[in-house]
Amino acid sequence: MSKKRTIITIIIVIALAMIITQTINTRAQEDCQTIQTTAEREACIVQQPEMYQEQFTKEKCSEFEKYKEQCYYNAAVIRGTPELCKETGEMKESCITKTLRAYTGNKEPWIKEICKNDGCYYNYAINEKNGEYCKYLEDIETMDKCYSELGGGGISYYLRHKDYIDPAVIIYTIIGIELLLLLLTITFIIMAVIIYKKKGILKKANTTSQVLLTVTTVLTLILLYGLLLFVREITIIGLIIIALLSILIIINPTRIYYKKIRDAYQKSGLGKGYQKWLMINVLLIVATFVLIVTILVSFILLLPTMQT
Repeated sequence: MSKKRTIITIIIVIALAMIITQTINTRAQEDCQTIQTTAEREACIVQQPEMYQEQFTKEKCSEFEKYKEQCYYNAAVIRGTPELCKETGEMKESCITKTLRAYTGNKEPWIKEICKNDGCYYNYAINEKNGEYCKYLEDIETMDKCYSELGGGGISYYLRHKDYIDPAVIIYTIIGIELLLLLLTITFIIMAVIIYKKKGILKKANTTSQVLLTVTTVLTLILLYGLLLFVREITIIGLIIIALLSILIIINPTRIYYKKIRDAYQKSGLGKGYQKWLMINVLLIVATFVLIVTILVSFILLLPTMQT
């Protein structure tokens, strides 16, 4: 019997609590709705966002007069839509900050909307306990502190870290290796052409045109990558265009040169000693493609860290 009485008592208490709560809410709503003055009625509503949730929408807030900004503020927080914060005037930054806690969309544009300095980004990262926001910091020491507290950072952070090599040095080194490889390629091509010319395999006209084509290709690639030395901001689309240009520039002379050397070798009846020239040049050309991809990947990895 005692258990039944306990259960019945609990049910009665819960029911009474619900009735009392509903009564209070109803009275509060009736109190606000019965206020005759528009300004006072609006003030009453915006001060009770939980009780008047249905009032805080974009459409209904547009009908407010004196407390329109506060209405939009409540609507943004309740609905989790930072877009409504644009209508909150001086409360905009506070509105966005509070709204983003429950926002499930892309937060990055909104963070950039309210943060104009490292201090803001740092505080936001710490408050949200999210190391992803540390990447927006420009000061290296602040970024170190941010990542040390929250973790994360990835390869871009480690390449920019003060205890590691400057990313610019890495980029310039890769470009230097690329240019050296291209110079080696043209050297081997000229040597191979000379040898085949002595054997009477290649005609002078073809030899000249091939050397000119190779030189033009090398100079074009040197110019293309040389321009990157002066670029401080580059987009992913820009990198894709550069990659396509690099492939288009090098693929035609590669195809022509490979065909000439292959035909020359087949017609010459030369021994295996001369076949190495074909192998070396093909390997060098393949290595050139690999380095082109390497340098572009390097730019992509370092893209978030490049500063103007």
